[in-house]
Amino acid sequence: QCFSLFSLSEERDRKIRKLTSDLGDVDTKLKERDRKITKLSAEIRRLTALLGDRDSKLRKLTAELAKCDATIRLFTVELGERHTKIGELTAEVGDYNRKLRKHAAELEERDLKIREHEAEIRRLTELLEDRDSDVREQDILIRKLSEELEELRGREVEESDLEREEHDARIDELSTEVEKRERRIDELTAELEHYKAKARRCFEEHRRGEEKLVNVTLDPETAHPRLVLSEDQKSVRWEYSLQESPDGPERFDADPCVLGCETFTSGRHCWVVDLTEGQYCAVGVSRESLPRKGAVSFNPDEGIWAVQQWGFKNRALTSPPTPLNLPRVPKKIRISLDYEWGEVAFFDVENQMPIFTFPLTSFGGERLRPWFWVELGSLSLPR
Repeated sequence: QCFSLFSLSEERDRKIRKLTSDLGDVDTKLKERDRKITKLSAEIRRLTALLGDRDSKLRKLTAELAKCDATIRLFTVELGERHTKIGELTAEVGDYNRKLRKHAAELEERDLKIREHEAEIRRLTELLEDRDSDVREQDILIRKLSEELEELRGREVEESDLEREEHDARIDELSTEVEKRERRIDELTAELEHYKAKARRCFEEHRRGEEKLVNVTLDPETAHPRLVLSEDQKSVRWEYSLQESPDGPERFDADPCVLGCETFTSGRHCWVVDLTEGQYCAVGVSRESLPRKGAVSFNPDEGIWAVQQWGFKNRALTSPPTPLNLPRVPKKIRISLDYEWGEVAFFDVENQMPIFTFPLTSFGGERLRPWFWVELGSLSLPR
């Protein structure tokens, strides 16, 4: 029985040792697991931190991509606008090129007309010289015949009746020849005047072809207080009430006048004025030195070359004024200035007929400006 108890005790101890050994193995495994868990936790924390960093970078990249997308959309819009603008500019360039080609063709046509006018002027000049020479020759012949006729008439004839008859016949013959020569001179003179008028017209067309059309604007600093200028400074109207305009040395204070902004010291220039609404008005050219304070005389002596519309009558503002017997009251007048030639001329725009030309003068290098006077109604400058 004791042996049996001893065997049981040993078996129990063996089992205890085995359990203790197993517990040690379990403890070792648990420690190894804890170590692995700790290592895995550290790795998880590292990966979590890495994921967080990557998530932050991803959000940042997403935001940057959103910005890039917005920039791309904006750039696309701008690119579209630029393409539209380029299309518009291309169209404008095409239009400008067409205008240039048209202008070049007009210039070529004008040059051709100028050459034709010059050739016609040379031809007419030669004709005038020939006709003038013919007139002088006829005049010399008439003087000789007249002298011979006077000599025969003044001679006392004491010959026979036959000689007297021959004498009278010679007088009649000479009288007939003189009358014939005088008629020829009248014909040549009329022909000469015809060619002179044709030469003048040709010369005027030639000069007009070389004129520069000026886009005249009105100078508000010179406008009389009763004159109201449009915003674009292309028209002026007279009003009874005075405008609140600051006084200055350039402003007219007595006569309702205004000057153009443009000045001329050389060349050939022209501009058009619409007088349709102008009842009492005048247009022309004036010297820069024209007095602005006090009443001014409207004539070349004062420094003004102009024509005036007075109701339904027109006159040139010479000294004294020259009435103009025009077939109608011009609605539009073209003012033509040839500075070097010293000429100011006016034409009816609608029929191109001359209205008046001032005698040639010297402007002495002084600046000239477009000049306007409006008492009632309004004037405008067509574009």
